[in-house]
Amino acid sequence: MLYILFTVVFLLLTAGGILTYMNSKLIISRGESADAPRRTSLTYSVYNSTAADLDLKLEAVALFQLTVRADGHATLSAESDEGTLTLCRVTEGKGEMILADGQSWILNHIRQAAVRGVLIQYEAFIDKVRGNDEMELIVNLEKAAKEVAYLANQR
Repeated sequence: MLYILFTVVFLLLTAGGILTYMNSKLIISRGESADAPRRTSLTYSVYNSTAADLDLKLEAVALFQLTVRADGHATLSAESDEGTLTLCRVTEGKGEMILADGQSWILNHIRQAAVRGVLIQYEAFIDKVRGNDEMELIVNLEKAAKEVAYLANQR
């Protein structure tokens, strides 16, 4: 009887030791990933030019391009009849905003175009999307742009 009791205690202590060892390894691995250099989230910029122009000049990947007629708020140059905004992913740390800010920036111009009743054109570059966040951004911007285009056609 005493032999069985010692065996059970030994097995429980061994199992507890193994669990403690595994837990300490897990804590150490989490600490290493937390100490790793954090990726900056400033990887997006909005440029006042077309995606074709950006591909030639910058290391930027165009995600969404919005063109608004000159009588809309997105007028970017006095000489042109229209203004073009392009939301791009740029090299890490060289951007001006996070993804949510870029989406807000473009949505703001889409809403302003809707208020003024001006025509807009947009182009989404789905083949250049990296990750679910960017895909969600494209879907949201396309949805808003389609609604504005539909309303503009109704007038």
